[in-house]
Amino acid sequence: MKYLFLNSARRWGGNERWTALAAQGLAVRNEVFFAYRKMEIGSRFDVPKYRLPFWNELDMLSISRLIFLIKKHHIDILIPTKRKDYVLAGFAAKAMGKKNVLRLGIERSIKTLGQTVWYITPFVTVSSSMRR
Repeated sequence: MKYLFLNSARRWGGNERWTALAAQGLAVRNEVFFAYRKMEIGSRFDVPKYRLPFWNELDMLSISRLIFLIKKHHIDILIPTKRKDYVLAGFAAKAMGKKNVLRLGIERSIKTLGQTVWYITPFVTVSSSMRR
């Protein structure tokens, strides 16, 4: 399988730590790629990575670059980890017929995700703290 993790965070935190650990674990037997916004985040990943602007939920440049990465690397599954990423990955995954697995790092009501839920296939939830 080929996975593409997305993270538009500006600073390192628990969500980013989980993403790095998941990417590292999956990379043992799969091809894993990472799309990020800030160098502070991207520099901590040891998988092939791509810097994207991640300006907003309707950022056509980020969506087009995601579609390009899906085509170039034959990505099977997108795993966005932030609210903005959920929508961007949703548009790209839907356009390319790929799976978009939403990763929720905190407890969040589905009602607050109303505008993004229809873009998402399965959910991965992690609600315990990963602080260290």
